[in-house]
Amino acid sequence: MTATSAFFGVPELVSCLMEQIQSRKQLAKSRLVSKSLNASATPFLYRELYYELDGDKYASLSDDGAPLGLVRKLVVEGGARVEWPACNDILQKMLPKMPQLEGVDFVDIPLTITTIDVLRSSCRQLKSLSIRYPPHMDELVLALDEYSPEPRDDPNPLQIEARKLCSKPSGVALFAGLEELTLEYLYDDLAWWRTTIAQMLRNSPGLKKLELSIAGFTIGRYYSNHNEELVEFFTDVCEEYAVATGTNAPPPPLLQLESLHCGQCIYPTSDWNKQLRSLEKLTDLRRLQQLHVFDEEVTAISRVVMDPSTPPLLDIFGPDHCPNLRRFTIGEYSKDVEEVLAGIADASFARQLAISCKRQGQGREMATLLRPNPAYPFLPRHFRMLDIDLQRDFVYLDYHEDEEIPAETILEELVADDDGALEGLAIRLPWITLEDEEGEENNERKGEDENGEKEHKEGEGENERVEKNEEKEKKKEDECTFEHLGLLEQALPRLVNLTQLVVPMDDFGRRPEFSENMVTSAAKRLAAAGPTLRYINVYWRHWRIWRDGRDDNGAAVRLEELDKDEIRHVELFAHTIFQPEAP
Repeated sequence: MTATSAFFGVPELVSCLMEQIQSRKQLAKSRLVSKSLNASATPFLYRELYYELDGDKYASLSDDGAPLGLVRKLVVEGGARVEWPACNDILQKMLPKMPQLEGVDFVDIPLTITTIDVLRSSCRQLKSLSIRYPPHMDELVLALDEYSPEPRDDPNPLQIEARKLCSKPSGVALFAGLEELTLEYLYDDLAWWRTTIAQMLRNSPGLKKLELSIAGFTIGRYYSNHNEELVEFFTDVCEEYAVATGTNAPPPPLLQLESLHCGQCIYPTSDWNKQLRSLEKLTDLRRLQQLHVFDEEVTAISRVVMDPSTPPLLDIFGPDHCPNLRRFTIGEYSKDVEEVLAGIADASFARQLAISCKRQGQGREMATLLRPNPAYPFLPRHFRMLDIDLQRDFVYLDYHEDEEIPAETILEELVADDDGALEGLAIRLPWITLEDEEGEENNERKGEDENGEKEHKEGEGENERVEKNEEKEKKKEDECTFEHLGLLEQALPRLVNLTQLVVPMDDFGRRPEFSENMVTSAAKRLAAAGPTLRYINVYWRHWRIWRDGRDDNGAAVRLEELDKDEIRHVELFAHTIFQPEAP
């Protein structure tokens, strides 16, 4: 018997092997090899089911033939066109067939009280509960008025029924033993939610991840009625959690949260000393590893109702209180955020920290942290992961609007004294049309002719010109390309510990000019240039990098595209929120 036969003859070993495979494609292929592999791979192939609903297409929820008894995690994503009553009816039939379910993620679906009760009673092993309500739940479902705490006088029949089905789902407070809890876009009665969430936290002393946010419509409604519950919501949740539930009962133990996501309007208070005291009643901050703070403006009732400035976060989440913090994300890279990060005195704390911001610009960018600055004596600082913008005509270092720092300088400061700190990098590369690129080349040639120089640059032989023309012909299938790609290629070999690289699109999104060849060829060049890179994402495509010899086209590296399940297991892909503004 060969070693391979012996290995596959032990079901436990085969099961351990299947458990390490995240790609659903690979698991599906494994089932076709033999009956024994089919038996081992099937439970892992169906451990997570993902449904993206569109309009009234609910058949896939119940008729796709999936063995529901094997499912460990269920993700159902709705949308504006989802007929939520029908969706809830099908969920109520499916959930009792999933006794092994450990995690659920409902996105943009108005869940009814009955659906939540069925989930709690049928899925006793549930450890992760994620409910992301529709952002306009108050208006679309409950017919609440944006300017008044009272319901509208003229709701339609569906909304009248929805008030009975969706308002204050009391069963959610009975979930216990959770390790992860996400409640996004809380709606209706915030005082009720505050008490309910405090009870849920008391029921789950082993909770590791907490994510909360309030719907913008609800914020506008509370704002228009001058209700202070909005401002102190999360502080009040912390305080209510710490209250003893019985006459002689001790207060509940501190949670051991590892991840805290403070979404929309969860941290608008300006009294941060009070917030710190409240947080210390909720969780042991020394265990915290990930923190996200939403600090963007909230628009409702046709105007900005919340425009928070980022407070001195370092006073709460710095090394004194959170020595194990490894990831910090925030919406806007403002002056306040810059002061927080530049004020980190402990270099080792900075080197363990991955930072990401959705927006840079308006005179502030993370590249400031990489260079000496008299205003910040601890700079330069090198972080574990960060975001860089090479659209240099759009951001200005150190708020010097009359001094545009070139991309070469930014990249040089990125690699200088890095000493292996950088593990992940999200970097915006400007894109330009081929006409612009050719125009720049023509201008260069014209300048050379005017100065009496040779027609072509010194040292460029006939072979080099032929190769350049061939490359240009190949590029003609694209309408645009990346600027500064060559500069990044030169910098990557000097980042000796970089394993993850992201080239994000701007907030305009995908354009017709962008082609698959443009994206793939850039990824191959960068993967070949970075000897330690293991994962790369360019725009809408994500790959694993293999260095096991040359591929069919003679390239030194091979790219394997990742599926959705694999993408979320790559830290930078899962957590970077950098989305630069379109120029």
